[in-house]
Amino acid sequence: MNVEDFLKLVSIPAETFCEEERAHYIADKFKDFENICVITDEVNNVIVIPDGLKTPAVLVSAHLDTVFADKYIDIVRENGNIMAPGAGDDTANVYVLLCVLTDMLEKNEFPENVIVAFNSCEEGKGNLIGINRVLDRLSGKISAHIAFDLTYNHIINRALGSVRYEVKISTRGGHSFNAFGTPNAIAVASKIISEIYDIDVSNHECTTYNVGLIEGGISVNTIADSVRFLYEVRSASYKNMKDIDSTIHKIIDKFSGDEVEIKVKETGRRPCGGDGIKEETDALTKICENAVSLYAKMPTYSIGSTDCNASVARNIPAVCVGCYNGGGEHTYNEWVEESSIYTGYDICKKIIEDVSKYIKRHEVPFL
Repeated sequence: MNVEDFLKLVSIPAETFCEEERAHYIADKFKDFENICVITDEVNNVIVIPDGLKTPAVLVSAHLDTVFADKYIDIVRENGNIMAPGAGDDTANVYVLLCVLTDMLEKNEFPENVIVAFNSCEEGKGNLIGINRVLDRLSGKISAHIAFDLTYNHIINRALGSVRYEVKISTRGGHSFNAFGTPNAIAVASKIISEIYDIDVSNHECTTYNVGLIEGGISVNTIADSVRFLYEVRSASYKNMKDIDSTIHKIIDKFSGDEVEIKVKETGRRPCGGDGIKEETDALTKICENAVSLYAKMPTYSIGSTDCNASVARNIPAVCVGCYNGGGEHTYNEWVEESSIYTGYDICKKIIEDVSKYIKRHEVPFL
């Protein structure tokens, strides 16, 4: 490992949908290796498969994209930390996984039942396009998935699903005095949002909703003829998410009429689930826990929305764990403890080795 190489990777911009340069950089690292197949695709995934692949296989992944659109990445090194937007999420994990994989290949230690994906489109509007494309390509070959994302202090072993919508409200509008009484799109949106926030989710475990953006109107003396707002529902339970989603749709529908047109468009969906693969997920969790606690402190557990959601939706057990220590994800003050990537290397390598051995030992695979 070389910190300068890590900084080089950090400096390559990789906004969601714009990961080409970073994907090319990663793919180029494998050009001199034999006995592997390197696949790049139209959505900027880089997939590394050993020749003579043994199935069922483990998918190991780290996502290439960051949330930042900056073309120049300002990097600061001080007090043993590296500060840069996207340095941790998920560049540090990409770098560690890349180092582990290339070292394994150089030493001829790359397991024959492991597939590695450096995938695109994990963040935001990417809607897991990259990992879904990987899983579609490898359909029937994958029995477990480890996603390297965020820090090694936490293991995400429950998939937090979400569904997101754009709501557009249109009315006739008019002059604020002369057309007073004409339906105001902003007022309609306000009533809808107010009713949404009256929904009680206390009986729906791990379920939330949020209206995150609202915009519209023309001027202070004009009755707004249009407004747009975005909302989402999140849950670790498919049933709970469906229940609240349905309730919100019913609220919106009742405000539509002759003078008010409402259009609702789904803008993103991340599946949840995994109730039927709990035992297998627990086994993966234990493997990750053992590796992290061997080289760092005992991790905590949490629910999250990661590339694992795509696997869980296919009844493939999946766990997310990181390979660095840091914080400030999705902010310009994001930081990585420089020395932690070496700890992360050991954790990453141990997890890959142990998951590979676990599947080989079991006559009945996870599938």
